[in-house]
Amino acid sequence: MKIRSSMKALSLAVIGLAGLGFGANAFAVCPTGIAVSDSPAGAWSSKAVTSGALAIVNGGNNGTACRVASSLNQNASIIAKAQFRDDTPANETSYRFRVYFDTTELGTNISSLRSAQLLVVNGGTAPAGANQYLIKGSLIKISGVSTLRLLVSDTSQPGNTRNVDVPLTVEAGVNRFEGFLTVGASSTLKYWMTNEAAVSADATPTGTVSGINNAGWTGVDSIVLGLASASNGYRSFFPSTTHVYFDEFDSRRTSFIGK
Repeated sequence: MKIRSSMKALSLAVIGLAGLGFGANAFAVCPTGIAVSDSPAGAWSSKAVTSGALAIVNGGNNGTACRVASSLNQNASIIAKAQFRDDTPANETSYRFRVYFDTTELGTNISSLRSAQLLVVNGGTAPAGANQYLIKGSLIKISGVSTLRLLVSDTSQPGNTRNVDVPLTVEAGVNRFEGFLTVGASSTLKYWMTNEAAVSADATPTGTVSGINNAGWTGVDSIVLGLASASNGYRSFFPSTTHVYFDEFDSRRTSFIGK
């Protein structure tokens, strides 16, 4: 579902708007639509589905009614995707976001050859020779550990990116991921990876990356969630009945989100 607070929050059942953060409620019944263009309209700005499927289903986290299920067709091509998008940010130079993602149906079968993208934080613009994303997060197994690998745009690095590997708290289950990115010549990314029940404080991130130069991206313009850019190994191994679930998305300019 979706929610809001200074930017937007989506708990897959909710929408709201304030000045410093977002808050959420759950509807008693799951809405039918995902995107605002659906009939009836959903909470998300848009969706993009090619050789995959998106659906709002029962059984959200922390008492919410619903969550988004994303899946790809087995043996689909590299362009297969099942994504939904929030366009609420407007060149934000301070951006916090939190999402719960559930990999239970993948089991222990993610590997270095079976990887898939889960999220993309986009900038409004990009410098010459660089990609539009500020952060791209993919699920992969590294040295036997299921990991959210973040590609972080940074013009001070070769190729304009750096890798940040964030091990999952639960390999096959619900993880809560929160990120806090600033945009400028010397910026910072803080991130929190915890299980569903854990509550963290702003002062205790799982990790911090400093000295990022992302000034050329102007600010955060959108976030995209859902499966995409899956490896051939992922697309050949997992059937369309295998889903990754996304729930309780929230985004803010300043205040820590947490549980």
